Amino acid sequence: PGGRRFFWVNRRDGREEFVKADEQSYGILRLSPDGRRVAVASGGDLWVVGLDGSPKYKLTTGPARHSMPVWSPDGSEIFFTTADRIINRVPADGSTAPREIYRQREPDRLHPLSITPDRKYLLMLWDNLPKQQGLRLLDLGATRRLTPLIDQSGSEGAGRISPDGKWIVYQA
Repeated sequence: PGGRRFFWVNRRDGREEFVKADEQSYGILRLSPDGRRVAVASGGDLWVVGLDGSPKYKLTTGPARHSMPVWSPDGSEIFFTTADRIINRVPADGSTAPREIYRQREPDRLHPLSITPDRKYLLMLWDNLPKQQGLRLLDLGATRRLTPLIDQSGSEGAGRISPDGKWIVYQA
């Protein structure tokens, strides 16, 4: 009734251990690279929740719904999308406001999924549902070019880049 709680599950014996964090209506979440924090969507904004009981803090505010957080490999930044079809980046410590890095035209939408270890590309889910969806790479350099990556059946999604940057796992 108070919301949702985080907990760790031991892979070997299935034992559950609750995390010291407030109950809240958490949505899409991503664990930080060091495993100490979680970026979560809640109430239309993005928050960072410490898994050690430290206070949570808000990364975004405003009327647009903020979602799909992706941590940079070093944990210093978080990339995310808005309901306005804008891809943003924000320092993970909340020290400055989010900055727009790419804007998608309607009706298509983009959602960040993963980032390459060298921080040069964001793996994106592109969709114009109900027609189709596919994976794209967003060049984070000066060109900010969006390139089709896997677009065979029009139903690829849920992609993640391996930690060494050599593989992508996705569903089709």
